[in-house]
Amino acid sequence: MTPRTTAVGAKEQNGVVEAANGAIERRLEQVLLLRGNRDFDSVEAWQTLIDEVVRKANAGRAPRVGEDLAAIAVSAMIATPVDLIPYEVLIAAVAA
Repeated sequence: MTPRTTAVGAKEQNGVVEAANGAIERRLEQVLLLRGNRDFDSVEAWQTLIDEVVRKANAGRAPRVGEDLAAIAVSAMIATPVDLIPYEVLIAAVAA
């Protein structure tokens, strides 16, 4: 895998992320249409709806994400044991 930059304003260059964003937007649109209105009592109520839609969208991915996180945790412990990482403690004065 080689890193690359995305040009400012060129959303088509980052298709994977933009596709996911579009999917969430479409899910929210459908939920709002089924709900019958777009009025909410508070920002918290709107955030709760968003959280619920995203949670449902991600539910099918949970097992695979769990597997990936477990593998990352194991490989991180193997690759860089904390007691083997050299470090130096520096004390710095900060003027306000």
